[in-house]
Amino acid sequence: MSASCDDDGEPIANYRSGHVVARAEYPCACCSATIRPGDLHYSASWLWCGSYESFRRCARCHLLFLDLRALHKKHDIRDEDGSPMGVDPELNCGHSFEKVFGREPPEELARLAFLTADEVQAMLRAPAGVAS
Repeated sequence: MSASCDDDGEPIANYRSGHVVARAEYPCACCSATIRPGDLHYSASWLWCGSYESFRRCARCHLLFLDLRALHKKHDIRDEDGSPMGVDPELNCGHSFEKVFGREPPEELARLAFLTADEVQAMLRAPAGVAS
């Protein structure tokens, strides 16, 4: 990340992100579902403007985020001002899929929204190339 603090230009420090296994319960920053101990999920943390911040996204929301980000890039989705339109990290952009893409979401993307935490975890832990 290359943002800087509004007050003194201090850059973000100690930025770490990736997939981790939960050691305790955490709320998902997107859907507020409980990330359970043992669940694979996405975690990011950083030091900015003198305070430590962190962010956790459950596996289902992270898969949705990744798919939406890929679709935005593939279709070169842009804001009203012409700049590339990113996907809100908390999936709280206020836009529907139909509004952004002009069509219903693909079935595989829509299906993700309704998977249970156990179904997502099983899907992530399945051997590559094996459909579950």
